[in-house]
Amino acid sequence: MQVACLAGSTAEGRIYLFAVQEIIYCGRDGRRGFFKTEQGEFFSAFTLEKLAARLKPFGFFRSHRCYLVNLDWVEGIVKISRGTYDLLLRDREKSRIPLSREHARELRHMLLRDRFKF
Repeated sequence: MQVACLAGSTAEGRIYLFAVQEIIYCGRDGRRGFFKTEQGEFFSAFTLEKLAARLKPFGFFRSHRCYLVNLDWVEGIVKISRGTYDLLLRDREKSRIPLSREHARELRHMLLRDRFKF
């Protein structure tokens, strides 16, 4: 059995390997990508665009220009205002990740294909 992994580093330069399923979401800080796990945030050697390309086959969804979310960690969708939503995640911090209007349409179509509505 092959397990997909991603390496992440800390500010101190320590490098860790994580199974893709452990990654809750990815983001970008300037040009540098990072990802969040239950163990904390880790820098990635990849940009967010490269992370998106690598992680899409594993159920990751681009929710915003600055965020990529593992759909397995999504607990719900919270309406902020007309056409504005956040994704509520199942991590300890109950993180909320923005869902842009453009990406909300895409997610809605994905969910409707699977007979879910929001």
